[in-house]
Amino acid sequence: MPLSTYAANNVLAHVCGQASWTKPTNTYFSLHTADPGLTGASEISAGWYARQLAAWNAATTSGATNNGIHTFPAVMGSNVTVTHIGIWDALTTGNFLFSIDVTDTLFVVGAAPKIADAAVTITPGVAYSNYLIPLITDHLSGKAAMTFDSSMYVAMYTTNPTQADSGTEVSTGGYARQLIEFDATVSGATDNTNIEAFPTATANLGTLTHCAIRAALTVGNMHLFGALTSSATVNNGDDYQFAAGDLDFTT
Repeated sequence: MPLSTYAANNVLAHVCGQASWTKPTNTYFSLHTADPGLTGASEISAGWYARQLAAWNAATTSGATNNGIHTFPAVMGSNVTVTHIGIWDALTTGNFLFSIDVTDTLFVVGAAPKIADAAVTITPGVAYSNYLIPLITDHLSGKAAMTFDSSMYVAMYTTNPTQADSGTEVSTGGYARQLIEFDATVSGATDNTNIEAFPTATANLGTLTHCAIRAALTVGNMHLFGALTSSATVNNGDDYQFAAGDLDFTT
């Protein structure tokens, strides 16, 4: 389920604490005769055609499915083959949000294209935590707004946090999470603006393998996580940090 450039930038900026993104009031299904790419190309433009208001079930850690059957007007004029379904934030024009590749289906004149109940599943991606996936999905689909957390902190781990937030975060040797700011999100990607310098270790911390972005200096919810390019062993007296631009996150 590729997010559009518009949606990817806004979702990542929202979850990284850069800029709050207001959820769509409603979302609408569109039909496409070729891959819409990141901008919503190849949407049917015949006079009979109109986007259809989408309804969604509440999201889980697996994403969300459409609620109910969504029926388009009957095909007129000439047959049409649908290859993709799109989702927009407006009945006409508006912003393209994401697309779903479907089995190519020919609709002859007189046939009404339908999206079956629970036939479409949306999920934002594997870099997000189980806490965040339902919130992003509901926000993206227009079902429920996700709270905007303006302050984000980078945390260090000696094991993989996983989407379940079950990793081992460093807790000794003077360690403390560091406030992080991100560059403007472009093409669904961002990185840290400044050097992220942790306190000099006052004990052996072990081998650092992963990092995560969390919404509080202590405890709080994990938003994003990932493996370090290479693990690093930090011993008593060592300084450790990320250079500006070292932490890269993409949708």
